[in-house]
Amino acid sequence: MNIVVDTSTLISLAKIDAIKLFENIDGELICPHEVFREAVIEGKEEGHQDAELIADIFRSGLVNKVNVLKNIDLNGISKTDSTVISCAIEHNAKYLFTNDTKLARKAEIQGIEVRGSPDILFRLLRKGIINKLQYNQFIIRLYEKKRISETNMIGYLEK
Repeated sequence: MNIVVDTSTLISLAKIDAIKLFENIDGELICPHEVFREAVIEGKEEGHQDAELIADIFRSGLVNKVNVLKNIDLNGISKTDSTVISCAIEHNAKYLFTNDTKLARKAEIQGIEVRGSPDILFRLLRKGIINKLQYNQFIIRLYEKKRISETNMIGYLEK
């Protein structure tokens, strides 16, 4: 089962030191080369410390870069986001992991099931991979790092 990962999820989980939790995801995590370029190459060029953490998960094989042969052009989102959706369609992804609201809406219109970083953490909590305290700390850190809104934070903490 393929799961496509967007830049926003990589950055969010790296910022809260939770990116290695990807090793507990059932399925093959993939992304188009453009996501790697945004998260790692441009991230390093811009001096983002989390870019090296993200590079590590590519080196370890937790997330693999794939080619996208047919790219659909969708209005209202970036070329990279269009490529992410194209990747999910082309590689018959079960899910798309993204925290980008516009990308999520466009993906859902295309029939792609979307999960955000808090959803991933909640599933790991339900599977017993992280405990309630860890889950709460991760959700709060997502808010502190401005990766989710206060409303979303409260909603996920109340789950």
